[in-house]
Order: sequence, then structure tokens, then C-alpha cells
Amino acid sequence: MVVIFDPSCTGNTCLPSGWVINGEFHDNSAACFWACLLSSVRNKYSSADLVVLRNISAGTLDPDWLNPEKHLQLTFEQMPGDTGAELQKAILDASLSGPPSSVGIKIHAKKEPLLSGMLPMDMIDEYSFMYLLAWLSTWAAIPRFLWDQNEAAGMFTATETDTGVTQDVSVHVTAKPCHEGLVERLVYIGFKA
Repeated sequence: MVVIFDPSCTGNTCLPSGWVINGEFHDNSAACFWACLLSSVRNKYSSADLVVLRNISAGTLDPDWLNPEKHLQLTFEQMPGDTGAELQKAILDASLSGPPSSVGIKIHAKKEPLLSGMLPMDMIDEYSFMYLLAWLSTWAAIPRFLWDQNEAAGMFTATETDTGVTQDVSVHVTAKPCHEGLVERLVYIGFKA
């Protein structure tokens, strides 16, 4: 049985609408996602101190993921000739490769597992995972030349805009090549409010 961890509002819990990191306000979808995820974990598992996300995806983690709309626009502009034919090819490729892969989650408290499951596909998949990971790596001050290395780590302090909760967040990312251009990424997110 697959457990789906759904970090949604329950009861009187209000989800943060962003983070303040190094004095700078962030309210993009990445900030809201990470703030929501950690807030939900804290609310549902008060002793939790580590979240581990796992995904297998193709491609590299690069700065283009920080602004995916610009990357998409550039891709369209660089398409040769018949854009319709290129879109048909992309649709065919997508139908052959199947739906995007899901993202696994494990929640721990003092190295003891509390939950192991999957995040809902309508919340995060392999493509949005790359975008979210690019922002997390940026905030953690992980140098970009390390983003696709076997291992990288960093940290930052974030304050939730709605609750005022401040937490130290450590980020440790591993990337292990699998096969056929796929990479297994594990993201260890330690946190303490």
C-alpha cells in the first residue's frame, strides 16, 4: 500500500504564503511549496526533524529551472521551422515515455522513521521537482557547479511570512546516475524551528 502524504490545510492550520530568506521575501510557487511542506510536517509530526524526498528523472539541474517559463519561451524560439510538427513530436515522445514520475517522501524524527510514502502527483512530479529543487539549492547557497554532482549541501534560515516561525533549514542533495540518462536524486531537508 502506498501512503500519500498530503500537506494540505487541516483544522485551524494555515499554510504559509512564502518565506523570508536572508531578509528577502519569496512568494513564488517554490517558496510556498517548501514552506507549506515543512509547516505541514511540523504540524502533523511535531517531533519530525528530517524530510527526505526521492525522485528519478532525466536531465540536469541547472539555472534554467529557476525560471521555467523563460526556458520554455527560449525553446519555442529556437525550434526550427514548423512549430506544429515539433509539438506533435513532443506529444508523441511524452506518450511513449508515459506520465511523469512521482516523488517519494520519508519523514524522520531523531533518525527514527515516522512515515514513508508518496507526495500527490497533482502537487509535485519529476518536472516540478526540478524547479523546486533549483530554488531550494539556490537558497541553501549551493554553488551551481555542484548542482549535478554526486553530493552537495548547504543551509539557510527561513521565516514563514504568515506565522512568523523561523527555522534553520539544512539541505543535502545526492545525485546518482541510474541508466539511460536517468538520475536518482535524494534531497535531505533537516529543519529546526
